[in-house]
Amino acid sequence: MKANDARVTDSTLLDLLPDSAWFKDATGRYRIVNRAFAALLNRETSDIIDRNDTDYFAPSDAASIRASEQHAAISRERVTLTACIPVAGGAARPIDIAITPVFDAVGSLLGWSGTARDPSVHLAHATDRTFVDVRFQADLIDAVEQAVIALDNENRVTAWNRHAESLYGWLRSEAIGRVIHDLVKADLIQGNPHSVPIMPDRSVTSQLLITRRDGSSFVAAITSSPIFGPDGVQTGRIGVSRDVTAQHSLEEQIRQAQKMEAVGRLAGGVAHDFNNLLTVVIAHAEFLRRGGPGAPDWNDDIDQITEAARRASALTRQLLAFGRKQVMLPRTMDLNIVIEGIASLLERSLGEDIRLELSLEQGLPAVHADPGQLEQVLINLAANARDAMPNGGAVSVKTFVGVPDDSSGLRHTGEFPTGLYVALSVTDTGVGMDTLTAAKVFEPFFTTKDPMHGTGLGLSTVYGIVKQSGGTISVDSKVGAGTTITVFLPIARDAELSAVQRVATSHASSTRAKLVLLVEDNPPVLRLAQRILVQHGYDVIEATSGVEALEHLEASDRPISLLLTDVVMPGMNGRELSAAVLNMYPETAVLFMSGYTDDEVFQRALLAPGTSFLQKPFTAGELLSAVGGQLDAVNA
Repeated sequence: MKANDARVTDSTLLDLLPDSAWFKDATGRYRIVNRAFAALLNRETSDIIDRNDTDYFAPSDAASIRASEQHAAISRERVTLTACIPVAGGAARPIDIAITPVFDAVGSLLGWSGTARDPSVHLAHATDRTFVDVRFQADLIDAVEQAVIALDNENRVTAWNRHAESLYGWLRSEAIGRVIHDLVKADLIQGNPHSVPIMPDRSVTSQLLITRRDGSSFVAAITSSPIFGPDGVQTGRIGVSRDVTAQHSLEEQIRQAQKMEAVGRLAGGVAHDFNNLLTVVIAHAEFLRRGGPGAPDWNDDIDQITEAARRASALTRQLLAFGRKQVMLPRTMDLNIVIEGIASLLERSLGEDIRLELSLEQGLPAVHADPGQLEQVLINLAANARDAMPNGGAVSVKTFVGVPDDSSGLRHTGEFPTGLYVALSVTDTGVGMDTLTAAKVFEPFFTTKDPMHGTGLGLSTVYGIVKQSGGTISVDSKVGAGTTITVFLPIARDAELSAVQRVATSHASSTRAKLVLLVEDNPPVLRLAQRILVQHGYDVIEATSGVEALEHLEASDRPISLLLTDVVMPGMNGRELSAAVLNMYPETAVLFMSGYTDDEVFQRALLAPGTSFLQKPFTAGELLSAVGGQLDAVNA
């Protein structure tokens, strides 16, 4: 092929480019130019070949181009500059030029390739393209079948797609520019391991309870991420959300079913233990009946009955704590007491072929958490350990004060404040896990068990509870060498006991002539409480219903000091009765009692959290302490 044929071919290829383009040899003369460059100079391509820049540019601009070419050759990098080309009337028009050095295989300079662009024309084209791009992006966001909402740093809405309109009930024209909190109410879901607050400077996925414009509510899964400008400074956030109400309900049902499945496994052992306790009570009661007050074993019989009743009460409370749906009721407590209180239940759930070993460090700092949920953590970890030891083994539960250490090789749940934590570790002698499996154990629905024996929610529930409590978890496991899961809980900053604990530990006030309105629909319990109170100097008005209590109150000419009432009663419940009594006597102290657990009472909205509450069964000392403490609190 002849040289000029090659030049024509190269020029033809360059003609396909929208921008001006050329090639110069090492002397600075044009050897190849395209039609766009010729049109830019208002020349024919044949007029440009073999000429240099001094023929088309002002001397100063030609010198700048030549200097830029030399700099590109030395640096072996692309160089850009702006030069002016003359136009009609003696004016000049600036163009943007980019110059790239060209070398042969041995590194010798062959020349320079260049492109030029008229910024005024490019700006017009760019504006058109920008408009098209923005419109395309808006249409693309509207096509997403999830709500897409963007906010600035003042939480004002900057983007709101069509699905956000249908999901939240606000039109885009109504939402843009308004503060998001004026449009949407979002609350954390108590007890939900996936419900975590949105962090301002990081991406996070959470489940939140959303209230729409019309007042209806739904559970939304929201992924929120920060938006950064070109300078790296955060300019706002963007969130993608969808309605997961049905999924949330299913997960809750599965979690509850998981608990009840475990309760079913415990039923045989519980029945065995409870029958033993009843045997003790019945036998010693018969001894008392036959022997009478003068029998030598009178006190021993009473002690045996009392101890058996206490153990039966503890057993039922453990089962209720395990089987009920949890609400967050955090309090300051000793972690060791929680573990010791549930140890017998753990032993039954592990089975006879697995040994439970406790190693509890004495003098632990207090933690602030929900004791019922910590029991759930222990039971889930014990169940996980049991399933890892199909042939039996040992489970070690240990408490200590420690620092989570990233350098230890343990896999942690995520970021956490540095410092000392109260730690709870559960170690098994089971089959262990490889690294990939251990990294996924806290993921919802991840399980190594078959579908009939595992839901994959046990450890994800543990993860959620611990994160809600401000802690973290680590996993250390090796195949064939067992697994250790360690929960780190923050040390409580406030050592103050909860209201319930303060009442339970307070001393009964001295004997006083206080009038107590006692309302209980169960006659034996009514007689028992009345007997205890009268024996310790209280005047008592008895009633078996709320209506009867109000009738007695209206007939009495003496204001009552305290209302002691059952919560769940036919007709008028305890909360409704207390409202009526306080309307008549606003200074009256109120103490509620129930055979339901405190969490169950609060969850059913029978009482507000923090209300003074006495759990049945109770001893005489517990009743007197609760009554005296409530009277002292009101009179303080």
